[in-house]
Amino acid sequence: MFGGPVAHFELVRIARKRRTFVLRFVFGLVVFGIIALAYLEFSDARRPWYNPGEVSLGEMARFGQTLFWSIMAAQACWSSV
Repeated sequence: MFGGPVAHFELVRIARKRRTFVLRFVFGLVVFGIIALAYLEFSDARRPWYNPGEVSLGEMARFGQTLFWSIMAAQACWSSV
């Protein structure tokens, strides 16, 4: 155990607080929104989401890079809350 039984008890107690649940849920929504916006930015309006067609390796790399930096920025902003 990391830090002994008292530290374990405190970590479990803090994680079960209502505020912690709400903040985790809201952050999950923020990350989901970032993923949705990144997908909409890189998807073509003529291609439906269920049939994306062929996507080049460069497009996938750009999408991944944009997604990575967007989520990192959200985490950096969220850590100051």
